[in-house]
Amino acid sequence: MRATTRCHHLSIRLVIFLMTLGAVPSSMAAPQEAHGVISGYVVSDAGRPVKYATVQLYMTSSSGGKYPHSVLTDKDGAFRFEHLPPGTYRVSAYRAGYVQPAQTERSPLEVTLEEGQEITDVEVTLMRGGVITGRVLDEDGDPIVNTQVIAWRKGENGYYQQMNQARTDDRGVYRIYGLPPGDYVISSQIPFRWSRHASYGMTYFPGVVSRKQAEILSVTAGSEITGIDISLQPDRGAKLVGRVTLAGSKQPLSGLRVTLYGENLSLSATTRSDGSYTFASLPKGTFHLHINPIQKNVIPVQKRVTIESLKTVRLDIQMEEGGQISGVLELTGGRAVPDPQQLTINARLTPLDAQHSLLVGTRTARINPDGTFTIGGLPSARVQLTVHAPNNRYFLKAVRRGERKLAQPSLVIESGQHLSDLRLILSDEVGEVRGYIQSVEEATRSYHVVLVPADESRWHDYAAYRHAWSHGERPAILPGVPAGRYLLFALDGTVGFGGEAFIRAHLSQAVEVDVRAGETLDVELVPIFK
Repeated sequence: MRATTRCHHLSIRLVIFLMTLGAVPSSMAAPQEAHGVISGYVVSDAGRPVKYATVQLYMTSSSGGKYPHSVLTDKDGAFRFEHLPPGTYRVSAYRAGYVQPAQTERSPLEVTLEEGQEITDVEVTLMRGGVITGRVLDEDGDPIVNTQVIAWRKGENGYYQQMNQARTDDRGVYRIYGLPPGDYVISSQIPFRWSRHASYGMTYFPGVVSRKQAEILSVTAGSEITGIDISLQPDRGAKLVGRVTLAGSKQPLSGLRVTLYGENLSLSATTRSDGSYTFASLPKGTFHLHINPIQKNVIPVQKRVTIESLKTVRLDIQMEEGGQISGVLELTGGRAVPDPQQLTINARLTPLDAQHSLLVGTRTARINPDGTFTIGGLPSARVQLTVHAPNNRYFLKAVRRGERKLAQPSLVIESGQHLSDLRLILSDEVGEVRGYIQSVEEATRSYHVVLVPADESRWHDYAAYRHAWSHGERPAILPGVPAGRYLLFALDGTVGFGGEAFIRAHLSQAVEVDVRAGETLDVELVPIFK
């Protein structure tokens, strides 16, 4: 196997020099214009033309080239794409009120185009969607204006997925259209903050608080189901109320989003100025209450609550002050980071306290225009820091506390502790690796390319791995690779990558490369098959 290095700047200069001499080879000249054409009609399932529909063309495999992404049909439902390179294309269409092909049982329409070929008989069929309409009324029979009504479609697995929605007009009338065939339930809700005198929880047609009790509506293509009126009743079902305060000081915590979820139910509320929250019209059952603050430095809370009767249940919550990390992003040499708000700082948590074992996950930092950042609401945990830059143009080279360099980009923090002197040092010494697969048997075959550090001591660190995919003749592209030595593996789509054990088992099939800053490295790879 062989690896060759190319520098973008030298390539550009060479092309300019050859053009100046008039000696640019035809293969390096501007590509010739493609002459392929795909045209046809969009019709409804009743055989009538669908005018002004959006037709999308997606290239699934080709030798490259540019093409229009979408066009509108004319008044006769006709569409036309010109100047297409050869390849296989997927054709789809969309218009409001119709069901997209992806929502029907029909397989996607694919067309294979040869060089210069003109295909003129493509027909895309759209199915007229179903409609559910009715009114939303309050307990006195008066219309409720501008409230949301949602159509939930029951899937094959028994779970419901939100499909379409609508808002009521001044008569309380809603009309949900463009529904694919299936079984539906309809719901509406007025959030507590919308009414000073009554609280209306989630209500399902024909006026029940549980999705299990809702009436199922069977929608067929082009059908319209009318008279689906929902009567919202105040204070139906149970109430869950409480107050959220800071542990120790009892200071109320306002503006926090409180989420309550369980089987067939997902609701949210915001704590008021006194820290109180309310959920109304709840069915019996067991639910999970979750508070994950973004703006306040308190540790997230998750509680389990059981409602056994249609009465008021009180759940007061005391939140602990969290740990907080703050610092600044900078480039090597003390340089400022251009547009730091385009970057993302993530903190991956490994809690030290078993009480906070459910609080694993990743927190994202807020980055200010001057490069400073803050990550709050941390439990006692080990925090692994990572930085993501668009196109991977930077990588995290070092983490410092004051002038002391940390051995790893991680640190331990206790709840209530504030570390304010962190410096995340980024480097722009990156190159690009492009992996080309040898002996591609099928143009559409997909290969998984993995880049790992050549240093054996880093094989256990999954964060050090880089992944890309090669499809057909297109290479797997790995931009923003830090300068250094690496191992490259190419895996057939049927082969799974198993981390350090895989590396040791297939070390003889790896390609070792030396990535240099500012350069592009082209590498030929032989895939590993199952």
